[in-house]
Amino acid sequence: MRPRVFLYVQHLMGIGHLMRAADLARAMSVLDLDVMLVSGGLPHRDLDLESVRFVQLPPVTTQGTTYSVLIDGEGNPIDDAFRTKRRDVLLEHLRSFRPHLVLTEHFPFGRGKLMFELFPLLEACRTLNPRPLLFASVRDIIEPPESEKKANRFLDLANSHYDAILVHGDHDFAPLDLSFPSASQLEPKIHYTGYVGGSKIQTVPQRAKRIVISAGHGRTGGPLVETAWAAYQLESLGMNWDVKLGASFPEEVARRLRAEATGTFSVSAATPDFARDLASAALSVSQAGYNTVVDLAVSGTKAVLVPYSGHDEKEQGLRAGCLEAAGRAVAIEEKSLSPQRLLAAMTKALTNPLREDPPFRLGGGAKSAALVKHAIDTAGLLDR
Repeated sequence: MRPRVFLYVQHLMGIGHLMRAADLARAMSVLDLDVMLVSGGLPHRDLDLESVRFVQLPPVTTQGTTYSVLIDGEGNPIDDAFRTKRRDVLLEHLRSFRPHLVLTEHFPFGRGKLMFELFPLLEACRTLNPRPLLFASVRDIIEPPESEKKANRFLDLANSHYDAILVHGDHDFAPLDLSFPSASQLEPKIHYTGYVGGSKIQTVPQRAKRIVISAGHGRTGGPLVETAWAAYQLESLGMNWDVKLGASFPEEVARRLRAEATGTFSVSAATPDFARDLASAALSVSQAGYNTVVDLAVSGTKAVLVPYSGHDEKEQGLRAGCLEAAGRAVAIEEKSLSPQRLLAAMTKALTNPLREDPPFRLGGGAKSAALVKHAIDTAGLLDR
């Protein structure tokens, strides 16, 4: 009997959570774990899952750039009937698959608006025989809870339901307590895995006089890209400027940029192998999402980071600060961004030395898979 792992992921604003979950699922499959990846976000056609089972729940995303309103795949606010249907589909797959271990991505350190299905999922795990182990899959830095009450809710859920917490980061680079000061109360359960993703570039391309401007999947990247265009019009720095637009980049902004772009300023779609694309550039200008920072670490490219801070979000700013402290980037606060300040930061970043060694441990997919397999084997669940 192969060990069975049920991996739940919900991506809302971009696809970072989904891509990290897919990396974890593939790594577990390599160790001959039977993995079912259950996704609750919008479908992503380029998802590479190899032999991993995949379940698409009725999709949910956010309206605009806030998490206050959840909408379905047609753009309609979700209602109680939708919630009930999604919960029932999720629990049906859990019970039919009968996993030995359940892994929830990001929860219980976020996804509070999905408690209508996540709390029933936790309760259903208690009723399965044998009861599966319950692990949390958490990125390096979470969005810091805005109140003690919320922090205590995270702690209560983690302590009462979870057997382990896999933190996909490096304690020496960005400890979990940087964003969650109560992490010390969970220490026996916390396992740092290293960063997930960022496979080594086999053939390193020659660096050119080229600047890559990007904004992750794109929904929140309009101001950064428009500021880059304005900066280019002031000074090109003697380089080609290559804007890479994610699938969710605002279409009206993309259309205008393509119409206005001239000379050595170009606009194109983001490439699947972003780390290799960065490795051929002299400089990267981007936000500070998890996957982007991992790609920067692997490529070794000099960087300017403009962390997203809309609606007072702090996660990207903390990550950018860690990379700047390690001497691997120049960071600018989004609220103070201007063409002149961006040019000054770019000029400063270009003086930084090139460093090929990542500033943090990688290999998080393989380490996570090994921890999951060891936990199932040790618990003796295959014998029950």
